Amino acid sequence: MTENLGKWRTYPLEGNHDFGEVINSQNFDVTDPILPFLANYWSKWLDEDSISDFQKMGFYTAKFSTTDGTQYDNVNVIAINTEACYNANYYLFSNREDPGD
Repeated sequence: MTENLGKWRTYPLEGNHDFGEVINSQNFDVTDPILPFLANYWSKWLDEDSISDFQKMGFYTAKFSTTDGTQYDNVNVIAINTEACYNANYYLFSNREDPGD
């Protein structure tokens, strides 16, 4: 098993304490400045479509692949931004719709 560890890619995602103005809350009406920053930093791990989606709302999907370029078309990585369903995200009180559509 350990001989295969070098093949696995990194699929990054922010945590619930990574957003700014109010602790544990993301305002989906404006672009959070951390999203473009992280998207730029993470571009070495994610493809253009994943980066584009992440910059908008903090979530993305990607086809699973290894560092040697092997892609598994039947396996998707789904990176969810749980700020959209966090019950203490006070920004969501004024908008009960799914902010990521």
